[in-house]
Amino acid sequence: MKGLNQNIWELKGRLAHRQKRRAQTTALHLDLKPNDIVLDLGCAGGYVTRFLARASFIVGIDISIDSLLTAKRRVKKANTDFIRADVTRLPLKEASFNKACVLEVLEHLPFRLWLLLNDLLGKFRKGYWILVKYEKR
Repeated sequence: MKGLNQNIWELKGRLAHRQKRRAQTTALHLDLKPNDIVLDLGCAGGYVTRFLARASFIVGIDISIDSLLTAKRRVKKANTDFIRADVTRLPLKEASFNKACVLEVLEHLPFRLWLLLNDLLGKFRKGYWILVKYEKR
């Protein structure tokens, strides 16, 4: 597929439109409220994170330094922070978030998936929402 390895911020035409709709749909399904604290796990370059700005605070986590540098450069919002971390060892307090999106991350962790889920679920308050997108390879 053309553009597959291209920086999402640089996409044009149909590919750009598809990514924008994916980010808008993610924000819509999370039903964001002004008091929400959202975790964007595997945030990459912060493209989807930008669409979560209605929340009170957003934390984007990714393992890639290059992706996080792009995210920090592209998403300049006071209510957003980006952290470099392994998703199976999250450096976050328990019950810190009430919503999260985990888009196209799980397929990269087939053997560590249960570590991620076990750690992740402890980071949420009661009544949380987690939106997960898994792409079968």
